Amino acid sequence: MTALLRLLVVLVILAQLPRSVAHAHGGRLPFLFWGNFPRFAIPCQKAIGRAAALCAARSAQARFRCTIGQDTSCSATDLESQREAILRVALNLIDRFCSDRAAVQLGFLGTIEAQSDIANMCTTVNRDLSFVFEPTDEPSPTGDCTRSVSGAVVRLLRSGTMIWEELFNRVALKGGGAKGRTLITRARARISLQQQKLANVIRRHCTDESVTAIYGTTTSELLNRAARLTECVAGAAYVQDAIHCDTAQSGGSLSP
Repeated sequence: MTALLRLLVVLVILAQLPRSVAHAHGGRLPFLFWGNFPRFAIPCQKAIGRAAALCAARSAQARFRCTIGQDTSCSATDLESQREAILRVALNLIDRFCSDRAAVQLGFLGTIEAQSDIANMCTTVNRDLSFVFEPTDEPSPTGDCTRSVSGAVVRLLRSGTMIWEELFNRVALKGGGAKGRTLITRARARISLQQQKLANVIRRHCTDESVTAIYGTTTSELLNRAARLTECVAGAAYVQDAIHCDTAQSGGSLSP
């Protein structure tokens, strides 16, 4: 099956799936027992993880450039074309490094389901990022507040997904065992530290009062939502029960 044909099949399947079963898998493996996969499945797991992180982060970066970054040459059609190109790159990674045998070993029903999950996640992340890209009540004529907040959210999404990718690649190869929960705690601490640093960056350009006036919530909560999104991204790529949208308490959507 060619990459283009496989992409079309994935999108057709995705369009027919209700949201409630879009990440069905057939059950998540308890994190205590997740990982330590056979060597032949490791390149596939790495590819799925990279595809998820790439699709989420690059789609967010494209949206930032087109809506906040003052790319006057970027229309809605241009943005959609960029998203489709990003998705093709992500799905082609899975197509290149995964077989159905490897995907099943990782907890998916096959390569097509892995690709469908990543495509659905990418769409969900784009939708849920509306909380930071859609507000237009900017009190500053220079747009410093919206630019600072949205830029920080995009940076946190990128760095957070990389932290989860690093952790799960390690556990996929060696297993987490009794130390697995400690690894998760450390990863969340690293993401929390990133949140604190980015909150300080935002405050250099925008007061907490201005953020609340624009977004209807605090700087900390905006960054908390972005951190929870990183767990949704990880949950699409790694079929385990410790980190996914439910553990992020997203309720299906992170938009207010």
